[in-house]
Amino acid sequence: MKGRNLLIALGILVVLVLAAVILMREPPPEKITASFPAIKKDEVTKVWIRKPEKDDTGTSGKDKKEPEGKVEFEEVVLENEVRIGNTSAWMLTSPVEYEAYSSYIDTMLSRLEELKIDAIAAENKSSWKELEIDADHRVEVKVFKGSTQLA
Repeated sequence: MKGRNLLIALGILVVLVLAAVILMREPPPEKITASFPAIKKDEVTKVWIRKPEKDDTGTSGKDKKEPEGKVEFEEVVLENEVRIGNTSAWMLTSPVEYEAYSSYIDTMLSRLEELKIDAIAAENKSSWKELEIDADHRVEVKVFKGSTQLA
């Protein structure tokens, strides 16, 4: 009788230990999935680019002798503007207004159209800073069709 009670107690202990191990595990890191929407270059009407500002030595804003945590960014906006006679031209509208080189715009839009994601550099957000893809280092690009963001 005592042996049977001992086996039952041992079985309960094993179940409790297994339950504790399962419940005490750290949750898996947040998985990031990657997909890139199809972009047709003829539909794109605006491209917004934000990048860390560089100083005259070529170092990024974070390397400047500024207070910790202050990073300056440069924004560039390119827009396809319709002109008289239904012709259109790509214009640099920010930080200055100037007509953009059509061959450069065509090349950029062709590359965006062909863009595919082959691999994910970091599945865990904790490594973003090391890879310099956190908010203080990354270059962001937004592609629009009218007021709708495509990518």
